[in-house]
Amino acid sequence: MNMRHFLVLVVVAATGAAQAATDADVERSFNPYKDGFPTFPGLSAGLTINKSNVEQFKDVMDAGLYLTVKNGWDELHVGPTTQFE
Repeated sequence: MNMRHFLVLVVVAATGAAQAATDADVERSFNPYKDGFPTFPGLSAGLTINKSNVEQFKDVMDAGLYLTVKNGWDELHVGPTTQFE
């Protein structure tokens, strides 16, 4: 099985419906930052997100992680965004 067939199977498994993956879909899956890295106001490498500033980043966190940080159970140390070639 080559990678393209694998990705089509993943799409079918995730959605429950068969959908053809295009070459562009495959390219995006292997090169998600081709057009640049994602950004969010105030978020940068070296920042620590903890209960004192978590509200500022609530929109980019899933609910469980947000609650973990908000309750002071953990904090996040933001590193640089990277992409494996």
